Amino acid sequence: MKRIFLLGVLIMGILMVGCENVDVSQISDQDLERISDKLIVCNNPYMRFASGCCLDQDTNGICDKDERDLTEAEEKAEQVVSGEEKVTPPVEETEKEYFKNTKDWQNVYSRALYRVIKGLTPIDFKDEQNNMYYAEQLSSNNYVLVNTVDYYDAVSVAPYAALTKSYVLFADSKSIDGILDFLNKQDVRKLTLYGDFESEVRNKLDKFDPIVINKGGKFENNIEIVKEFKKIDDKKQALLTNGEFIEAEIMSGSQPVIFIGQDNVLQITREYITNSNIEAGILVGNELVGTATVVRRQTGISVFVKFAQGARDSEGEVEAVEGLNMYYLTKLLRFHLKAIL
Repeated sequence: MKRIFLLGVLIMGILMVGCENVDVSQISDQDLERISDKLIVCNNPYMRFASGCCLDQDTNGICDKDERDLTEAEEKAEQVVSGEEKVTPPVEETEKEYFKNTKDWQNVYSRALYRVIKGLTPIDFKDEQNNMYYAEQLSSNNYVLVNTVDYYDAVSVAPYAALTKSYVLFADSKSIDGILDFLNKQDVRKLTLYGDFESEVRNKLDKFDPIVINKGGKFENNIEIVKEFKKIDDKKQALLTNGEFIEAEIMSGSQPVIFIGQDNVLQITREYITNSNIEAGILVGNELVGTATVVRRQTGISVFVKFAQGARDSEGEVEAVEGLNMYYLTKLLRFHLKAIL
């Protein structure tokens, strides 16, 4: 009975703190699971799954990650070649689904970063102008370039960009000429290429003698940018996220962002955390309460969860928790794929 009472007090305490960081390091795994069951409210487009939440953009009751694992969306039907004669097999047109970045995410991200660098508050997620518009308004001396399709790269570099007042530009073979014209007019002191780029993009930027961060994968690159952040500001805590959304603290530059999986911490990330001086991690979002146990077990660091505001009109036994102000970076699209019979 005493244990249940203390657990209830803890839950009520969480609900009262609003958007605060709650230390769950001293809570047993069993109690944390109970808190997860009572407290976690998975706000759309997330759905409840196991001890946490998973993304369900199409609201079909299936975690989108599971759907992606089962769907090879970008596979192209190959022609069967027999000798010199090309034989086209019969095909059947079926509807498939896959995830693609939301069209406006770069605009929203650019505005948020622009406001951080300018010292404007609050950090909001509005789609008003494009990436180059804010670049011209800012006229920075430092720039970080990421490719146009991988939002994970943009989330990973956001704290470093904010800390160093480096504006993030989105580059590919179509946009590079415009970016090059813009950079030629600026007093560029530091240019960083983060992630993978087409050779045309890299070659055209060689004149700026850029720093290149490309270790072959999003988790490897993420660790490198965290190291760069800590060279300037040796924080002993970091934000922990899956990289699928932006949020005010992620964009603020207050501390680096470290990527974790939905249900685990990759070995390269686990090794970096345990060998670094990072003592605490902050999981951003109510849906990650269940992940706190995994992070604590696999890294040994203290774990906090950044909760949002308690809902005012909840009807259940335990007051629901409203979601943080997040902007999700993916949406579901449908297309027709001609599959070989």
